[in-house]
Amino acid sequence: KVEDKIHSLSSYNQQLFSYSTTLLGSNDTQIPTSMPFALPSRITECTTPNCRGVHYQELWCMYPWMEPFYTNFEKTKGPDLHTWMTDHLYILVIPLVAYVLMIVVGKAFMKKRKAYNFRRSLAFWNLFLSLFSFAGLLRTLPLLLHNMGTMTSDEIFCGDAEIMFGSGSTGYWIFAFVFSKIPELLDTFFLVVHKKPIIFLHWYHHIT
Repeated sequence: KVEDKIHSLSSYNQQLFSYSTTLLGSNDTQIPTSMPFALPSRITECTTPNCRGVHYQELWCMYPWMEPFYTNFEKTKGPDLHTWMTDHLYILVIPLVAYVLMIVVGKAFMKKRKAYNFRRSLAFWNLFLSLFSFAGLLRTLPLLLHNMGTMTSDEIFCGDAEIMFGSGSTGYWIFAFVFSKIPELLDTFFLVVHKKPIIFLHWYHHIT
């Protein structure tokens, strides 16, 4: 009986998705449909297109009690950041060129000098990165749990990333995580000024 109820709810949600995508003008949109825990009245309302026209579901809209925990910036700036980054791809090149120069010039500069002692600064830097990562965890874990509880393994591992987690407020934090790889290049700065060896795996990891 329980399996029949779940199957019935899943079928009902599929019909709602079909109806919602028809209203939004995108019948072929591949939106996950197994949503037994989602409020049926929220499914159509919370299915919305992102800046690229891809339809997705906003988590805080699906679960209204979560909305007060999200800022207006998170709710509205995700699409703007995606568009801005697409129009400014050169921003990825400049830091990488500066990074390589920092390694080459920095090692030459430090060759005949004593190592600096920036360990306290390094500790604060690592603390900042840890807090940022924890904030990202708090923002992305709810959607992960939602997906695990409402989708099949095929949908989770093979679904469209832009629909699954790359749009809306969660997409903003995914963007922030990717963009954080640029300031993380400073990790190598501390190795240079402390005259620590910089192995191939380290700088290759940061550049790629």
